[in-house]
Amino acid sequence: AVTVIAPSVAAPQDDAATKRPLTGSAAAAGKADKPVTVTLVTGDKVLVSRDSSGNATASALAGADGTVPLVQTRRSGKDLYA
Repeated sequence: AVTVIAPSVAAPQDDAATKRPLTGSAAAAGKADKPVTVTLVTGDKVLVSRDSSGNATASALAGADGTVPLVQTRRSGKDLYA
């Protein structure tokens, strides 16, 4: 049996001047104050926007049959969970 161990190299951190969002693109991050529709794993849809204080808010949208689902939200720090 042969065991091979290869050295690994860590990539340098991004320069502070080239801050990128954790997910998505810089172009998408620039539109952060516009409401977006998010589809939950249940298939329900919520409209996510920001209030006047900059906190994320979620509003349940009516489904195809016209009923509005019951959606519970929770905030942890700056993160919003629905």
